[in-house]
Amino acid sequence: MVFIRPDAVCKAGSILAHLEEKGFRLVNLKMICLTSEEVTKLFEKEIDYSKSPFLLSEMSQKIAVALELMCNNACSLICEIVGGAFDPNDGVVFNSELIVTAKTPDKASCQAHQIFGNPGGPSFRGLPRLRGTTLGLIKPHAVVEGLTGKILSVIQEQGFCITAARLYRLSKLDAAEFLEVYKGVVHEYPEMLDQLSSGPCVALEVMSPGESGDGNAQRLFRELVGPIDPEIARFLRPNTLRAQFGVDKVKNALHCTDLPEDAELEVRKPQRVSIFNASEVFVLQMEITSLQHIIS
Repeated sequence: MVFIRPDAVCKAGSILAHLEEKGFRLVNLKMICLTSEEVTKLFEKEIDYSKSPFLLSEMSQKIAVALELMCNNACSLICEIVGGAFDPNDGVVFNSELIVTAKTPDKASCQAHQIFGNPGGPSFRGLPRLRGTTLGLIKPHAVVEGLTGKILSVIQEQGFCITAARLYRLSKLDAAEFLEVYKGVVHEYPEMLDQLSSGPCVALEVMSPGESGDGNAQRLFRELVGPIDPEIARFLRPNTLRAQFGVDKVKNALHCTDLPEDAELEVRKPQRVSIFNASEVFVLQMEITSLQHIIS
């Protein structure tokens, strides 16, 4: 488990890209905002707060990014990469960019369960703005290929702010509902269905450049994503995300909201898919019927 501290969330993409290049595979991701009680519970067996009280204040009531990563000897490797600043007897490693919770697989598993796999546990929240933002969806092939960090890095380098994020998985039935509008219309529909249900997606709420956004998030982000067909994108707009990371019209790296009027709908409507806790007000709490423009 790796936590990107609040002050470094703006560099989350480059941090994750570095870890993916080192051989780590992204298993789970969630943007969170913890209460002081949740921070204490999460780290209660690893940290002596009398020696490191700043950690509690830094991680409480601020947005951070939780990453569950996998590779051979993951805990020891991540400690080597990060370097340590706490007493060796403590259970975490800290530097200016990362907090690595758990030096052992057992501790990492416990913390991952608390954040990602415990419906009855604390409410680990994201903080979506729900207005003036748009939806981005990193598709399964890009996640599996280890491109999540690079894609996030480009988005952040272009000045966009990621205000909420979460990794999730769709069943084939859910994917079929998502893509219902394309059935019998788009030649690539069977391949699109297989792709969307083939593995994890990373959903993003994206705000346009500027501290508070300018209301043009959907248009500006759509321009950064680029044409649907990566081959056309590479010819006409080579600096776009699909030009850089897409393969074909099915594996075109990511989705963005096509129409301005759909942007708030896609990030706001009440959930119908049970992949989110009812208590979480999150970027993808929306009805499947509102997603007719989601996959492009």
